[in-house]
Amino acid sequence: MKKKIIGIMVYKANPLPLYEVGRTLPVDILVFNKRKIYWKKKKIKGFLYRDGKWREGRFPFPDVVYNRFYSSRDIAIKSWEVVLGKRKVFNFITKFDKWTVDTILRASPLQSHLPKTSLFNDAEIIYQLNQHGKLILKPCSGNLGENIYKLEKSANDEYVLYHHMSIPKISTSDEQEFRDRVKKLVGGERYLVQNYIDFDHYADRIYDLRIYIQKNRRGNWEYTGGFCRTSYPDSYITNQSKELLRIADILAADTKTTAAVIEKIKKFGIHAAKLLEKNMGHLGELGFDFAVDTNGKVWIIEVNGRTQKHFLTQVDDERQLRNIYLKPLEYAYFLAAREKR
Repeated sequence: MKKKIIGIMVYKANPLPLYEVGRTLPVDILVFNKRKIYWKKKKIKGFLYRDGKWREGRFPFPDVVYNRFYSSRDIAIKSWEVVLGKRKVFNFITKFDKWTVDTILRASPLQSHLPKTSLFNDAEIIYQLNQHGKLILKPCSGNLGENIYKLEKSANDEYVLYHHMSIPKISTSDEQEFRDRVKKLVGGERYLVQNYIDFDHYADRIYDLRIYIQKNRRGNWEYTGGFCRTSYPDSYITNQSKELLRIADILAADTKTTAAVIEKIKKFGIHAAKLLEKNMGHLGELGFDFAVDTNGKVWIIEVNGRTQKHFLTQVDDERQLRNIYLKPLEYAYFLAAREKR
């Protein structure tokens, strides 16, 4: 049987050893970037994994394209669909706008598990702080925890802004000064304001759960694993984490995360994945950041098109690592084996 070619479109083409798990499938793996596509000749310059070896060269077009190019636009997607056919390219968008994601999920039963969210408006920020006491301010298009701020009205009526740690970046009792300085910090970028969630703690540090929801060899969404991120001491975010733990480690510890909570998270993740794909185009994998608060309630903190699976190499679970890297290749093979439409 002739092998199918699974194309992985990336920003910079290089051999990707973690995808060598695809050798268990009747496929060759072609890694390429969009600048090396020769549309008229139907050739691609990249790296092909075949028979246990990587080699560089020019190769025929793939049967399916798995998009790992981090972008808010459908880079080359429409062109690929013309050539390969509908449903032969997945992960239309990989850089999500947080406001768009929130809007989609908030129109569903999942809305009660989303922090109260609005677009930043400097005219409202003092009122919001007076109402809630603590807020999170983060960019709509941010990633890796960059520029996430904690805003707080202190017991002595100071308005305080923190950046990552418990050392104030802005502190003033003057409402107008605080508004002006936050507005200057935000600049012209779109930011979200969210209610502050009191995360549960592990070893005196807050934690969250990065969960992977991926499509399988039958084309269905499923939970495939994840890990726990713990913060640095005195930090209010986990994106720049001190330690990555297995889900099993959190379940075994004295935390609010129980087996029942994990089952709820799986259910929420699959539901959200279906909603997002319906509204955003063909997807094959998503990374969710879930939090459990001090009362044991589950919160959807973020949804990531850039799944950052490489973090799994820091978690002591080789079987999970292999499975999560294999899953998109299995889904790609499922698509490749279907008739072109």
